[in-house]
Amino acid sequence: MICDRVPANTTFIPTAFNSFPVKNTTGLPSADRGIVWQYNGAIESLTNTSDGDKAEYLSPGVDPTIQYPGIKCDGANNNGVVVVKLGNLPNATAPGTPINSHGFIRFRGRVK
Repeated sequence: MICDRVPANTTFIPTAFNSFPVKNTTGLPSADRGIVWQYNGAIESLTNTSDGDKAEYLSPGVDPTIQYPGIKCDGANNNGVVVVKLGNLPNATAPGTPINSHGFIRFRGRVK
């Protein structure tokens, strides 16, 4: 799992990827999408809630370790965090090989 804190002096934009053309189908279709990833070669938007897909936004003050025991966020959740459950990823054997050994996770923030 990855825990990425929303930087200080920014606000998580929960609707940043609502218009993204490819939606991960395991999340609720009507939920806001503020997270996007490239995983197994596919680029998809993910919902902000705990609803079946692999990502979630937790509001400031919510302790990620309550829902995800063992996650390492290195400090208090003062400004929100994005949690993504990647599972076990294989080591790369060459640039881009295998396809599921690399990718990205993004969310957007607005400067306060």
